[in-house]
Amino acid sequence: MLKLVKPSLEYADAFLAGLEEYKTDTAKFGLDNMRQTIKTVEENGVSAWIEKARDADTGKNLPDGWVSNTKYWLLDNDEYAGSFTLRHGLTEGLKLWGGHVGCIIAPSKRGRGYAFAGLQLLLTEAAKRGLEQVLITCNTENAASFAVITKALKLYGGEQLSDSTFDGKNYHRVWINTRK
Repeated sequence: MLKLVKPSLEYADAFLAGLEEYKTDTAKFGLDNMRQTIKTVEENGVSAWIEKARDADTGKNLPDGWVSNTKYWLLDNDEYAGSFTLRHGLTEGLKLWGGHVGCIIAPSKRGRGYAFAGLQLLLTEAAKRGLEQVLITCNTENAASFAVITKALKLYGGEQLSDSTFDGKNYHRVWINTRK
């Protein structure tokens, strides 16, 4: 059974197994955040990372310029399949390149529908938070992510905005409704 869960010690072993996959991952997109997560977990332990995620959810101890956000682990029968982030608001920078949603799927799970299934679960969580739409962005070279976003746009509705450029990179930007 597929589910989104907030990080907790209950699922920490599954998460740690998933992190191992990212250590040798050569994907072109999304690895900077996972490498930072791996570094934090290796230096401070998974409990400290979970506490940091809980703080981010409540807006506590955020770095300057960051917005509160909720992290989720996507689990398939309690096996880690990926990570999602739902940002609760947008800065000017996030409007250009980050949006409300962050997603990375474990290398062994890619190309199997996990990104779209997880996004659908995340849209439900966004609706519960009172967000009627979420902004989703991806690098214009990331065809797999854009295919997921386009599929969500067709199913949920929304609006594709003009592409943006941030820090020398180009991004697709799409508002997706959180309810069909």
